[in-house]
Order: sequence, then C-alpha cells, then structure tokens
Amino acid sequence: MPPTLGAAWGPFYRPEDRPNGKHNRGYHWRCVYAMRPSSAAAIPDVEKNWKQLEKLSWFDDVISQMDQLEVHVNGEKKALAGHLRHCAHSTDDERKLAAQVNPTKKEAKEAAADAERRAKKRKAGVDESNSDADDEGSGHGNGGTSRKRKAVRRVESSLKQSQLKVFKGIDLPFTKDQKTAIEGQTLRATQSANLPERWTDDPEVLKLFMMLRSRAGEVIPSRAVLGGRLLDEANDAIDAQTKEELEGESVLMSTDGWRSNRRDAVGGVALSHKFRSFLIDLIRTNKLGKDGPSMRDQFWSMITEAEKNLLCHIIAFLTDNDGGSKLGRNLLREAHPWLLVFACVSHQGQLTLGDYIKENTEAEQLIGELIDSVNWINNHDKVRAIFDEYQENTNGNILAYLLPNLTRWTTHLVAALRFVELKVPIRNAILKDRNAIVAAQKGAEKNARKRQELEEDALDHCAVLEPNSWWDRLEKKIIPDLEHICYLTNISQSDHVRPDQFLLALAGLYLHFHSFLMRTAPSERALGKRMCKRIEKRWKEFDQVVFILALILNPFEGLSRFGAKANLNIFELSAELVKLYKRMRSRPTVPPRNEDQQAVFNEELNREAQEINTAFVSLLAGTGDFRSWHNDETHRKTYMELYGDDPIPFYEMLLTNTKLVLFANFALTLLRLVVNQAGLERWFSDFANKKNKKRNRLGLKKMVKQAKVTRIIREQQYTEGLADKREGRKNHNNTAELLAVPRYADAVLSDTEDSEDEAEKKSVLIKSASAWKRQIAEWQKESREADELDSASSSSEGDEAVADAPGPSTTTKKCGRAARNWLPATLERLFVGNPPNSIRLERRVPVLSEEGRLMELLQAEWSGEDVDDGEKEGSGDDFRT
Repeated sequence: MPPTLGAAWGPFYRPEDRPNGKHNRGYHWRCVYAMRPSSAAAIPDVEKNWKQLEKLSWFDDVISQMDQLEVHVNGEKKALAGHLRHCAHSTDDERKLAAQVNPTKKEAKEAAADAERRAKKRKAGVDESNSDADDEGSGHGNGGTSRKRKAVRRVESSLKQSQLKVFKGIDLPFTKDQKTAIEGQTLRATQSANLPERWTDDPEVLKLFMMLRSRAGEVIPSRAVLGGRLLDEANDAIDAQTKEELEGESVLMSTDGWRSNRRDAVGGVALSHKFRSFLIDLIRTNKLGKDGPSMRDQFWSMITEAEKNLLCHIIAFLTDNDGGSKLGRNLLREAHPWLLVFACVSHQGQLTLGDYIKENTEAEQLIGELIDSVNWINNHDKVRAIFDEYQENTNGNILAYLLPNLTRWTTHLVAALRFVELKVPIRNAILKDRNAIVAAQKGAEKNARKRQELEEDALDHCAVLEPNSWWDRLEKKIIPDLEHICYLTNISQSDHVRPDQFLLALAGLYLHFHSFLMRTAPSERALGKRMCKRIEKRWKEFDQVVFILALILNPFEGLSRFGAKANLNIFELSAELVKLYKRMRSRPTVPPRNEDQQAVFNEELNREAQEINTAFVSLLAGTGDFRSWHNDETHRKTYMELYGDDPIPFYEMLLTNTKLVLFANFALTLLRLVVNQAGLERWFSDFANKKNKKRNRLGLKKMVKQAKVTRIIREQQYTEGLADKREGRKNHNNTAELLAVPRYADAVLSDTEDSEDEAEKKSVLIKSASAWKRQIAEWQKESREADELDSASSSSEGDEAVADAPGPSTTTKKCGRAARNWLPATLERLFVGNPPNSIRLERRVPVLSEEGRLMELLQAEWSGEDVDDGEKEGSGDDFRT
C-alpha cells in the first residue's frame, strides 16, 4: 500500500498558515538546516528530531529568506515528491520515499519489476539482503547501484563510530555550479600530478575528502567520469583553442617516430608557431611503407589534413634524416617546390659526436676505457665501497659514477667531467689500497681459476686509472672537443632556437676544428681536416639560404659574422631574398589560376618583392627607416635593456610601419622557424610519463588527450606563477645562456622502422666495453650507409658539388658570378678568413650537479634501484603510481 500524504510530510516543515487558502506550504528540513547562518553551531543529532530547529533564534529568519527565494513547495504529493527527487540536499531514503509517494512511469515500471523479482526470490528461498542493498536507490538517477556510490556508502558507514577516531566534515550540500567546478579541478589535479584515474575511488581518499566536507563523496567524480566525459570536454576545449590560435597563420610541421612500451609504433605530428608546439595527430605506422614515395605521400597527407582541419598555412616541413624520411622529404620538395623542407638540426650534435669518435681513435679508446672503468666500479659493491670511502674522506660527500646514455647526447661529456672530478679519490684508493681492491673483487670465490681471473681484472683496471697521463689526455685533449660538440647540441635541441642561432653554433664548431689545421702535431691536423669535412657535409644537407638570410636579418648580426672569403655583396643577397620570397609565395591555388588571374598575381608578387627588397637594402645600408637604429647608440641600448638581443620584438615593432609590414612579416616568418623536433620529443617524453610500465594498457587516443590537458595546465601554472620553469643548465663560463636540454623521460630507443621483434625495451646505458664497441660499429655502419645514400642522391640529381675538404688551398668564387652559383656555400668560405670572436669554452664542473643527478636517476632506474624520497623530475619513470 503506498504511503499516505502524511508520510510524505516527514522530510518537510509545515507551518499552520495556508497562503492560497487550500494547501499548506512545505519547507524541506534539510534545506532549512543548510541555509542556517555561518555563525550557527552544527547540531550532531539533528536528523533524529528536526523539530528542534523551530526553537532556535535563526529559524524564522531562514524561513523568511526561503520565502523570498521561493525555496518551498505546495503541500501536495506531486510537489513534495518532485522536490525530494531533485533537491541536492535529499538523501537516498528521501528519494526512495518520493518514488513511493508519487512514482513516475519509469519508477512504477521498475518498482513492479522489482516486486516481481523479489517474489521470485522469496519463492525460491533466496536471501534478499544483498539484492536489497544493490537495488537501493535505483530509479532516482543518482548512481545508487554504481561502484562509486557503493564506495561512498562504505566510507560514510566507517565514519559513524561509537568512539570518535576520525572526525566528519561539516554537512553542507554543494550547488550545481560548485559540483561542476569541483569536477573540473579534479581532472586538472589528476593530470597535473599524473595520477591514475582510479584514485578518486580509493576509500582513504574519499575519507579524506569527507573529513573536509561530509558531502564530498557526492561531487568527487568517479573513475569513469574522470577519464570519460571530463577528459573529452577538456580535450575538445583545447582543440578549439588550438584552431583559433592557428587559423590563418603560417606554421612549420614536424613529424617523428615513437614506440611505446607495448610496441605501438606511431608517428607524431606537431605544428610549431611562435615557438610553441601543438600536437595535432598521432598516427600508427606499423603497416605504413617506409620507402621514399610512400613517405612522401604520407607527408603530403599530413599537410593537407592539418590545413583542412585547422585552416592554417604550412610553409615548412621537418623530419629526421634517416633513409626513408630523407628520401621522402626530398621527393616532397620536388613535388612542391614552394615548401621549405628541413632535416632536424638537433640531430647534428649527436651525428657530429659520432663523427668525432669515429675519426679520433684516441677518443674512442679513452671513452671506452672510462665506460669500462665505471661499469667495473658500479658492478662490484665492495670495490665501490672502497672508492666511496676515499671520496667521503677527500670531498666530504659521495658522488655517483655516471655512465653515458645513448639517447642523451651530452652525457658523454657529463660522464667524463664527473670522472675527472673524482680523479683524486680514485687514484688515492688505487695507490694506497690496491690489495684491498683486489681482495674485495675476489670476495668469497673458491674456484682458483676464477679467483685468478678476478684478480687480473682488478689489476688491469687499476693499471688503466693509476697513471696521471691517462687523466691528462682525457681532461686536456678529449673533454675540450666534447664541450664544443655538446654546446652545439644544447643550442640545437632548444625549442626556441632560431635558424641564425644554429648557423652560428655550427660555424663555431667548424672554426674550432678548423684551428686544428694550424697545430704542429700531424695527427691533430689530420683530425681537424676530417672533422671539417664531416661538418661541411652536415651543412650541405640544409636549405642554406634560409639560415644565411636569417642571420643577416638579425639586426644585431647583419654581415658582421661572415669572414673575408665570403665576398658578400648587396646584389647577391637581395637576389636570394627575392628568390626565396617568390618561391614561398608561389603555392598554386585550388582550382588553379587562369591566365588573367596568374598575370594579376605575378604583378602583385613583383610589387611585394620590390617592397621587401627595398626595406632589406635599407636595413643593410642603415638608411631610411633604419638610419636611427644604425646611427644612434641610445636606441639600441634602450632596446637591449628591454628585450636583450632578441630580434623578434624588433620586427614586431616594424609592423606598425605600413611601408615595412611585408618585410617585417617575412623576417618574422624566417626567424620564428624552429627547425628541430624538440617540441615533438617533449610530447614523447610526456607520453612516456603517461604510458609507463605501470599503466601500459593506456590507449593511445586517451594518452594523447591526457598529455594535451597536462601541457595546458603546465602553461597556465607558469603564467600564474604556481610553478617555476626549469632553467637552462650552464656548463660554460663565457656563454650568456646555455639553452635547456630535454628531460630524462623517454628511456626507450624509438624507431618506427624497427621490426616488432627488435622493439624490445633495452637499456640506453652503455654497460660494458663490448657494448661501447658495438655502438662504435653501429655508428660506422650508419656513416657508410649515409655516404652511399648521399652519393646516389648526388648522381641522380646532378647537383653541383660543394668542396668537401676545406683547407688553405680552397678557392673562393668571385662575387661577379651569377647569383644562382652563389649557393650552396661552404662554411669555410662563409666564416674563415676573418672569423668572429673565437669561441673558447671553459667548463664549470660544480654546476653539473643537476645534470649529474638526472643521470644518476636514470642509472638507478635501469639498475633496478628504487627511486629515493628526493626524486627529481626527469627520471625515465618520473611519476610512479
């Protein structure tokens, strides 16, 4: 029998007066209690007797306030049940009462089905207690049967204690807007801290929130909501914002491969605009072809799809320089000559390091011995304990013995510097406690032959590290060269590096090895010549005119950096500038222009080119609008106080001059090109943090959404001052700023061309001398393949050869030759003869502790050691769940 109207009045206060003369007016007791003044004390047992509220001083004021807000209902079943069904303060029992007092069609149908099910169970003699608990609350749409609701109930029950052990938070309901805000903030907290979505279902977490506010369990989103609706809404908002920012803009597209810990071979696609990286797609590449034509078609498909979806203009395309990508990139340039096409500059430091080790047998030997010695110390605990003791006695602390990392191209230098820093305690231990070291290595081994082998191995390592000459060769001959290479690597890996900065860094490295030609030792002269040849080969790969013009357009550089042999003149430079501008503007339209339209376009293009050329000549000559910049030192001083030597604000100011708008926009387009894959590599690092070994079932689509949300949160935190950006580590005394290097996040060698059988996760640390020899052999193989590919490409294209081996006898082209013969130009021609300030780097060993700490974290991870409580951001599995 359904409850009477009197039963429906239980949750309500009913005053005696009837405003409409027929119905009483009902005030929900829980709403009255929720609207009490903030100064009013909470009543622990208020639910036992709601009528006690009538005696309180604030009761009449709350009723008057509810009348003004119309937070009351007429005293009829439908109105009373409707309020209980939708009120945020109602309990499950009250909603169940509403369903019984005035059921909807759906509730009546469910109640009938429920009654039938219960009757069947009674007839079968089945205990209904569990079923009643499961079905409780079903029908009112508040998730009564959900896993999350059950977890909340269990926690609520645990807080009802005979003796107070954990206090319960204030019992205030949440409004709809508050619930929406809490859900959004829960998503932000989850992604910012890289937490698993199940954390909101954890009983202890729910208990914590309920201690803060007892109704918290009603608004904290469940795992399904957190990883479903909320994540999708945040991702859609980010996509809409990205489209708004990129619409109509000229951008650079880059693509690279990544392989997850579940062998997912994917290609990331990102756009770079104003030094920001936007991830726009993640494509599975397992089944895609890796030959040149296939890669060309895939690249063009990426471009057209991005332009269609984001309404932007892709003017440049960037890939790495492996075989398939290089050939596909070259074919793409042939098919679409208006498109600027680049190889990633950040790989040049790694390639040059490989070149250096291949060309310098002494460096190969010393680094191999260093790696072997570090592995020997790290792999024998008792031996390491002896060296650690000498460290502590000598330096007062114990530093780790670092290994180079194959995916971190500067760690060969950092490992060498750390080892040199430990020279004194290592040599003291060998000189004073050689016998103890040998005994520690032999340990408890009983086999005579093995004991002899262990003793010989320890003595051999001691013999390598004891002589001062070994340390002097490492410190004075190898480390200085590694520093120059790593300086180039650090610059080229920045996601803010401009083309002119990379060109100057490459030129500085070239001049360093070119100076070897003046040394007395024949071996050093030969090394310098071979390294110059290899660096020239790297430089030949690039679209040189973009880098040279970017350097010239830098108002702080101009032509001052070029050497005497360059023989630059205004006619050659202006011709190259106009040629590049027309090339970039020559993209055909869809549908193609007719003859009349093409004639109008050509006329307009010539007018624009003339305007840009006039401004360019004025900049170089210091005339017209640029006269004050060249002649007035005060203007340049004021500018540098505000912006330093950054050329971007210089051209942004020129946008206010109608005569210079075209020229300024063209200069900004070139200077804002970030011709590396640093942005994508950072996305891949985020992916590795999300899809780690404890969450390897995370799908790629969801992983991308999480990474995008996390990236936006980080940017907002930086803007609001809630988080500090990592500063670039400074390894050299005389450089203004050493650009930041990527994180130690992705410790998986990723290559989309690997077969699945070869895609097993392997250590990136060089753990033995044999591993070092295998790496050298691999570099040599890659070098031979690259040479063969270059030879085949040169013979098929018939390009004019550039002098490979620079030297004193290299001839210089006359400036009177046609502009089409001016490029490509060698670095020897551009910068040797009257070189700019010589780049001489002095290392700063003490400030390498941060870089060394990051290497220690990675080394500990691959050794199976647990990360300590002082873990720093940057480890391969940085965020543990």
